[in-house]
Amino acid sequence: MMIMITFTMFSCKQWSVPNELVGEWKSSTVEITVRIKDEKGNFKFIKDTADIHIKIYQNNIVDGKIGIASFDNARIVKNAGLPPSITGIAYIIKDIEINKIFKKDPLDKKSIELWLSPLKGDTLEVEIRYTSNLSQFPMSGFTLIKNK
Repeated sequence: MMIMITFTMFSCKQWSVPNELVGEWKSSTVEITVRIKDEKGNFKFIKDTADIHIKIYQNNIVDGKIGIASFDNARIVKNAGLPPSITGIAYIIKDIEINKIFKKDPLDKKSIELWLSPLKGDTLEVEIRYTSNLSQFPMSGFTLIKNK
């Protein structure tokens, strides 16, 4: 019984963003690929470049801009899957709903996630994942650098 109570106490504790992640992060210009299906059901890939800026708050909320699309009130969570030593993913920024990333982006709206590697100094390796319609399509990989 004591083990069950202890487990419940620890599992109910809310996770907080590590202080090292809190702040503003930016990338250099990166190539991003948007995937769509054409009228025959074949995938078509549209590429262009964009800058990425995000701000992580202590309350697990993330705001940001990817190209010409902006988002707010996304949330950062600790990766609940296998450990980062196996997956390379330590955190996931979820609930990102954005519009067009660049002018020739054919998708007016899309759901994405940002998959973050473990922090290395003032840099994070990040992958954008298109997650609409239960997809997990990798759109781009890039490095974010923390603003001082």
